[in-house]
Amino acid sequence: MGASTDTGETTVAQVPLADGSEHTVVLSLGDVRLALRLAVVQRVVRAAAVVPVANAPAELLGLLDVHGAIVPLFDIRGVFGIPLREVSARDQFVIASACAR
Repeated sequence: MGASTDTGETTVAQVPLADGSEHTVVLSLGDVRLALRLAVVQRVVRAAAVVPVANAPAELLGLLDVHGAIVPLFDIRGVFGIPLREVSARDQFVIASACAR
């Protein structure tokens, strides 16, 4: 389980695929639009206090308490070449499962 941030302009919506078999959650990071399979999205929450982790890589913003579960919070902007920025009160966090490495 992990989380990603999105910008204040982002809208998160469920959109059926062409065959109607699955839904996706669509979000935007600046000019980049992303779609996640609904099956991997656990929830979308408003930005909250994040506990920083010492010596963590820049993309790991810290840890987030989501109803008693401690979740690592990653900023995926760098993966898409979007400059990292501070989290704002308008942001939303997308809590999603990640595949095992």
